[in-house]
Amino acid sequence: MPSKYFDIAGYAVSVLHAPPSTLPGVVPALARGKRLVFLHGAGSTAAVWRRQLTHFAARHSPLAFDWPGHGRSSGTEALPSIPAYSDFTLALLDRLGLERAVLVGTSMGGVIALDVALRAPGRVEALVAASTAAKVSLPAEMVETWRSVMNGRSAQPFTPFGYGEGASTEILREGWELQVRTDPRVRYFDLVLAQKIDLRARVGEIRQPTLVVHGAQDPIIPASEGAALAEGIAAAQYVEIPRAGHFPYREAPEAFHAAVDAFLETLP
Repeated sequence: MPSKYFDIAGYAVSVLHAPPSTLPGVVPALARGKRLVFLHGAGSTAAVWRRQLTHFAARHSPLAFDWPGHGRSSGTEALPSIPAYSDFTLALLDRLGLERAVLVGTSMGGVIALDVALRAPGRVEALVAASTAAKVSLPAEMVETWRSVMNGRSAQPFTPFGYGEGASTEILREGWELQVRTDPRVRYFDLVLAQKIDLRARVGEIRQPTLVVHGAQDPIIPASEGAALAEGIAAAQYVEIPRAGHFPYREAPEAFHAAVDAFLETLP
């Protein structure tokens, strides 16, 4: 999958996009189908979306990027707030010349997608919110684990936590490799930020077509929270993927793609 860097808000930002590639600093062609902008979760990287970038490139113009301080983008710290991440998303859309896009976000990225839709509705054609909630309440033990890792008091956890029973060993190993691409400090503060914002009183204002996708066995943000989010958004669709955990786009990509493909077909 082609990649390149763009200077956005003072950061060198790594962007993955569908082929063909372009010269350095030149925005790739984004005229095929829908413009899909994928937003990764806390302490993660755009590389988690590689299956989706490949799949949707056949009919659409997908791209994903690393937030500052994540993956291959510059910076050493998390951004200071969810609204700051939203502002950064809008700055990226500006740099790439995208007046409107379909935002596809997971976990913290899903919260950011919701926030962007509320703050700049004219820039969002539609939403796909995976493994997220209007108010995120993470397992206390999980947050404490990453605080301990950040402070050098324990090693990074390489466990199956977060996955459903259908996750293969290959998927687990892939997740652990992706996990170490971002500094634990960034991951910890992302987790803290994700819990500070509460959109429950406002999601009813969202008018964009919305698809909420959740793994039935998500131990981080329960599927009931995803269902509640869908109920709070007018005419939102809800799809629950059996045996998948917090990462349905990696654990069950075929089911995830089928749900998003069907949703995109409903858009004008």
